[in-house]
Amino acid sequence: MSGSTVRLELPASSGYLVLARAAAAAMCARLDYPLDRLEDVKLAVDEGCTLLLSDTNPDETITLVLCPNDDGQLEISLTATTRHGKTPKESSFAWTVLSALVDRVSASAHNGRLTISLQASRGNALVGS
Repeated sequence: MSGSTVRLELPASSGYLVLARAAAAAMCARLDYPLDRLEDVKLAVDEGCTLLLSDTNPDETITLVLCPNDDGQLEISLTATTRHGKTPKESSFAWTVLSALVDRVSASAHNGRLTISLQASRGNALVGS
């Protein structure tokens, strides 16, 4: 599936999260994810965007990148310029939810831009990743 990467830039407003969820769901469907797994990934994208929105000015954008791999893995990155430019606490409830929904989750911050990276597969999420 090389060359199938999808990139969306959305206004940093909760009203546009439906577009991020729809794009994630469409990509999961294209990768033949089971419905329950598709819903997990969609919820993880929503939760990641919500984390970004909590520290992003409304005039900013959130960039969503969906990168499918030939083996059915889906790599997702969510990036926005944030006010504090800090990664979320891994002990937070939101981080725990993200970790339960996808195989891997990580965050990095550089020059005020925060990126939340998610990795999902067709199978169940790995507990404790």
